[in-house]
Amino acid sequence: MPHSFKAGDLVFAKMKGYPHWPARIDDVAEGAVKPPSNKYPIFFYGTHETAFLGPKDIFLFEKYKDKYGKPNKRKGFNEGLWEIQNNPNVSFTAQLPSSSSDSEVPENEVVPGSGAEVEKEVSDVESEKDSIEQSGMKRKPLLAKVHGLCAF
Repeated sequence: MPHSFKAGDLVFAKMKGYPHWPARIDDVAEGAVKPPSNKYPIFFYGTHETAFLGPKDIFLFEKYKDKYGKPNKRKGFNEGLWEIQNNPNVSFTAQLPSSSSDSEVPENEVVPGSGAEVEKEVSDVESEKDSIEQSGMKRKPLLAKVHGLCAF
């Protein structure tokens, strides 16, 4: 017979493809998405992910910790075991976006992932090409070959 759970209960929650994971039955915040009537809101320790699961996939932590509470190589699992025992009231905290003054980058600096690094590499290749042509050398620049940006 499935157990009836309440907000704050410490559990192991099972999702397909994952081991039984340290978790907590969560409160549903006002204005948040409500779970279906036959499911509970779950907060997963270690990853701070959330889900809605039915009672058949939820196991009381104290009753099953010897069975499911063994260290595991899955990312976040061991952290979850530590959190459920040492900081069970932890909650997800979203990182606030930084202000524009925090994210200013000096004019010459390239921000990774911005696309500017490719422009910088092309500009570096062109500079290298110009200097090779001025020196009278006839070989292709190594940088262009490595990055597949050869413009010859």
